[in-house]
Amino acid sequence: MESSADQAGSKCAVVTTVRGVDAKELRFFLTWHLHLGFEFIWVFFDFSEGAQGADEETVRMIDELEFRGRVFKSFSNDELREEQRRICRSWERLQACLDEVPARQELNADLAITRAMQAGARWILHLDSDELWFPYSSEDADVFSQRMASSSNLVSQHFDGLERQGIGHITYQNVEAVPENLSVTNAFAEATLFKCHFTSLPLTHDAMVTLKEWTSKNKNGQFFVGYDNGKSAVRLLKGVTYSNYIVDVRSNRNFSRPPEPLMVDGCILHYISCGFQRLSCRNEWYKKYQSLGPFKDSWFNGKVVSQQTQDEARAWYARQMIPSKSLVQKSIQHGVCKRILSVRNYSQTLFQVPPEEENSLAEENSNSDPTQELNNQNECSETNTATHDNARSSGFQ
Repeated sequence: MESSADQAGSKCAVVTTVRGVDAKELRFFLTWHLHLGFEFIWVFFDFSEGAQGADEETVRMIDELEFRGRVFKSFSNDELREEQRRICRSWERLQACLDEVPARQELNADLAITRAMQAGARWILHLDSDELWFPYSSEDADVFSQRMASSSNLVSQHFDGLERQGIGHITYQNVEAVPENLSVTNAFAEATLFKCHFTSLPLTHDAMVTLKEWTSKNKNGQFFVGYDNGKSAVRLLKGVTYSNYIVDVRSNRNFSRPPEPLMVDGCILHYISCGFQRLSCRNEWYKKYQSLGPFKDSWFNGKVVSQQTQDEARAWYARQMIPSKSLVQKSIQHGVCKRILSVRNYSQTLFQVPPEEENSLAEENSNSDPTQELNNQNECSETNTATHDNARSSGFQ
């Protein structure tokens, strides 16, 4: 499939830090962004080469793309840390906390900024591997498919437009994918329901009542499971670092943050924890927190999984994560959630899902309401979900 990055325009880059991601989903993440028009992607594997977390198929796929000069991989090892020590201004501040995911992410992003500038990129966007940059805030599946098929460089068109307006930094609102079944094999191919960002919800009585039904699902009244402050892209100017464009872009004198949030087209699709167990993926929800080990109290106070059996965790997941069919219907009707079909449609051209598998999946989805499974299970003890706020910065959402 021809990439739209070959068209004229600004060269833009993506940086991501990954661990335990399924090869098929990572391939989609890379192919999606390359086809939209991103010129370069820097992938930092959060483990050493040959370690248990290294999926041979994933590494082989990256090697193929790296050969084309578009995707570049790095492993977490002494060589990478030495390069970061020499190049990254954030090293002195972060070297004492390299056991924390956000610190490694920041160093990886700082190094990618330097490499991207050397490669001639003008913009960079930081994403997790369960996130997709989407060029429109609202979706018209037919129009989007036509533009994708035309190989027009949607990325360069977007960022060139920002530069013409004198914009050097942009934060995109994120919308959050909602799992509608316990079993999800490939989130990009199956999840089509998204929670709208709370700042864009209609201020109607019906929308507020529906929103309250979502927030009443947990003790803290949260609508989103993960973060809700968006993801940023920045113009690659001298002095830019990860911390000053993500945390405080005003510290860079080359450009200033506008006094009000910018409302532009584009958003981030966040496929957070879609599916309790993905049989073909190590990054399933239940194993995700186990794989991170006895993490600190900033992530769930170590309680959600470590003190529950798998049956209890499954019941918790169904209750907290999966909406009833009636809630889905009301949410779409009142503008609290929306369907985005373009990603699923595009994934079908990549993965060529066999008809019998697609039919089986459709039948499974239509015949069951996962939230009703709770009626047949014993009530498990209530779990404190306050820690979602702190898990938002993990990078493994």
